[in-house]
Amino acid sequence: YDPFITQEAAAKLGIELLALDELLRRSDFITIHTPLTADTRGLIGADAFAKMKPGAFLVNAARGGIVDEAACLAALEAGTLAGAALDVYLEEPALPDDNLIMHPNVVCTPHLGASTGEAQVKVAIEVAEQMRDFAEKGVVRNALNAAPVTGEMRQKLSPWMELSNKLGSLLGQLLTGSAESLNAVEVEVVGEAADQGVEACADQSLVGLLSSAVPGTVNDINCRLVAEELGIKISETKTAKGRDLNSAVRVTGRYGEESVTVIGTLYHVADQIEARVVQINEFLVELAPSGTVLVVRNQDRPGVIGSVGSLLGERGINVNSLHVAHDRKKGVALALWSVDSELDAEFLASISKLPLIGSAMVVSLG
Repeated sequence: YDPFITQEAAAKLGIELLALDELLRRSDFITIHTPLTADTRGLIGADAFAKMKPGAFLVNAARGGIVDEAACLAALEAGTLAGAALDVYLEEPALPDDNLIMHPNVVCTPHLGASTGEAQVKVAIEVAEQMRDFAEKGVVRNALNAAPVTGEMRQKLSPWMELSNKLGSLLGQLLTGSAESLNAVEVEVVGEAADQGVEACADQSLVGLLSSAVPGTVNDINCRLVAEELGIKISETKTAKGRDLNSAVRVTGRYGEESVTVIGTLYHVADQIEARVVQINEFLVELAPSGTVLVVRNQDRPGVIGSVGSLLGERGINVNSLHVAHDRKKGVALALWSVDSELDAEFLASISKLPLIGSAMVVSLG
């Protein structure tokens, strides 16, 4: 008897599903396997014992309180119930002089759970194997608060998870306000990672986003709790195939009426997989998400690139790469300068004072 299993599911398991009254009437041995809830408390009471087949046996190794102990004792004394085996009780530890426990047709053991010698050895081995698999392969099994990812799937998803982490970090640094001002984070996974990678990619996006914004350690175990404490609503979407990119991760942060969106994808170059940020808000870009990046928003006019480059050269700062994206309608440009040196506040201030510069900031992508 199980009210939550359909007849079709029971048939596949080779189980004959009965109504509870019919099960009580037909069974020689009745065993209980259910949690203690408002619906199951006192489930096996006087009425149930009256419906049992004469000479039946009862086994309760689930939870005390499911069986009405007074009704059980009465059924034993009346001979309706032939015997009972119990290792859970309404009151634990059970009182040694309790009449039910003392009854000659009752077998009692302490509420051991998994405390037998054999069970403890098996639990120890299983825990050791799970720790080994996590340390060696990054495989997480039986976790209550982490995305379930097998070793094979983790290997496939690993580049996407790393990209998601970088996108989250970039998003967090681009926000004009702090993480505390965020009210929503939306993650969309498109293409090859969509089927099984949405939750893992969303977790990594949160880790990247929150790590530099809140005190303490943020990881894929506690990231959702941290987000919840900050009042950030998380939404996840998976799309089999994108319109512009076959595979991509899109992360959007919303705060008030404003939002920032970053999109990234993976390129397969020879035997290498290379990550790229391909869009920041309305700007189409191409940025390898690593190292130090000077982000400059400016009017789309001649001379701006030269003035910023000259200032970098004067300070002895080497430029590894430069990408400039344009919004022709608004007449603005976004320049991404990847440099191999740290940029201090004084230097940023000097950039901001240059003609036609709207804003300048530094993001660090590890």
